[in-house]
Order: sequence, then C-alpha cells, then structure tokens
Amino acid sequence: LGGKNFLPDKSKSYKAVNYVNQGNSADFTKLKMLNTEKMLIDGGYKSFPIIAVHDEAIFVVYMDEFDELIELIPKTMLIDELFIPITTGKEVGRNFGERYETLEELLEG
Repeated sequence: LGGKNFLPDKSKSYKAVNYVNQGNSADFTKLKMLNTEKMLIDGGYKSFPIIAVHDEAIFVVYMDEFDELIELIPKTMLIDELFIPITTGKEVGRNFGERYETLEELLEG
C-alpha cells in the first residue's frame, strides 16, 4: 500500500537489545560512581573516581588508602536495587596500560 516497513532487519535485531543493555549498564556505572565519590568525600579519603570507560569505572587510589578501598569501592559499586546478580572485579595498575590482579604483582612488575 505504499507504507514504510519499520520492522528491524532480522539479521540485526540482536543489536537493538544490546544497545539498551549497554546504555543501562553505562547509566548504572555512572550512578554508582557518583555514589562512590560521595562516599569517598564523606569518608575523608583523598582517592577519587576519574572516568567510566564502557562498563569499567577507573579510580585514583592513594597507596595509604589502598588496602581499605580495594575492598570498599567494589562493594559500593554493586547494584543492589536490581533482582539480577551484578558482579564487580578489581585490577590495579600505574596507568591504563597496566593491569594486575594484586598490588603485589604490580610492585613486582
């Protein structure tokens, strides 16, 4: 009848769902970074968040606060408002190019 078909191409329909998931993940990451920044300020810490890259939150953590914050920050970043499991991980490095599982590995490398 001359109308336009707005149905997605079936070979690309998976992308629509993925875009929504990635957008929600980014929003949750930003929200939790703000909450974590408030916790750090209220707690008198020198450490601070600097950027969210995709699904990662990057923080500057001072060595004298490391032992406490390496456990506290991932707990603060958990999303407990949802009924689905969301996990957090942690890696350490001197810059974005380095990634180590523990501070000991960083200091050895």
